[in-house]
Amino acid sequence: MTRLLVCLTFALITMLVLPQPSPSGIAASEGNGDSLKARSDQIAAAAEALLPWLVQQRRDFHMHPELSNREERTSRVVAEKLRALGLEDIKTGVGKYGVTALL
Repeated sequence: MTRLLVCLTFALITMLVLPQPSPSGIAASEGNGDSLKARSDQIAAAAEALLPWLVQQRRDFHMHPELSNREERTSRVVAEKLRALGLEDIKTGVGKYGVTALL
């Protein structure tokens, strides 16, 4: 369960903070240490902003426990959250109740 929340957090932060690729497929380079510090601060702020949501998700999953390898509701919720983020290449039923998505 904790790994799931960590993965969702990473996906959200990645989508919110990291630069989008340029049309040629190569991300623009920022180039100096100041921009790296600014990016680190931006990532930290995005992660902090996600904290209430993460706590809510953890509490929700713990209020609806499921047996190992039978996480039907959990996988459904994860797939819904990924769709809400705008991800389209989402596969469910991976290894029974697994969910994958292409960022």
